[in-house]
Amino acid sequence: MNPPLAALSAIVVALGLVGFASSAGSGADLVARIQVGPDSRPCSVAFAGGSAWASLFGTGEVVRIDPATNAVVARIKVDSQPCGITAAGGSVWVGNYTGSSVMRIDPGSNRVVRRFPVLRVYDVLVGHGSVWATSELGTVHRINPRRNRVVKTIRISGGAGGLAMTRNAVWVGQPGGSSVTRI
Repeated sequence: MNPPLAALSAIVVALGLVGFASSAGSGADLVARIQVGPDSRPCSVAFAGGSAWASLFGTGEVVRIDPATNAVVARIKVDSQPCGITAAGGSVWVGNYTGSSVMRIDPGSNRVVRRFPVLRVYDVLVGHGSVWATSELGTVHRINPRRNRVVKTIRISGGAGGLAMTRNAVWVGQPGGSSVTRI
């Protein structure tokens, strides 16, 4: 299996969509099950350092998956119930829902190198030179990765959920409201 197809299968499995099939080039179905641990409840996936990184909501870990072998090559303990995960600028960023933090992971050492307090983290995304984290409590936090600190907190009524990024804006879903916010 070539690495791009293996990486795709890592995404599919980590998101719990086991049974995904595709005719990618060779005409053969692509199915892969990457066992990441019992009761792990994989939540999201990001790519960095040539690996897939999956947040494990059930076990409070982030696993690093080698897409060439579909094997877990590292386990990093993080705060409780990690879900949102993203990667950029040589780091992996994970939001921990009940752990109330955003953590920065160094792919070179497979270690947490910084912890940022953010209550009830829903999602994380990198863009516009910052790391953005939403809180179920209705706030969006902008983290400056160079200064390693939260530089701005924006209050949004109706809660703050999933994030999307465009060239000139940050978009925030509001699971407790009836609108989408553009920052």
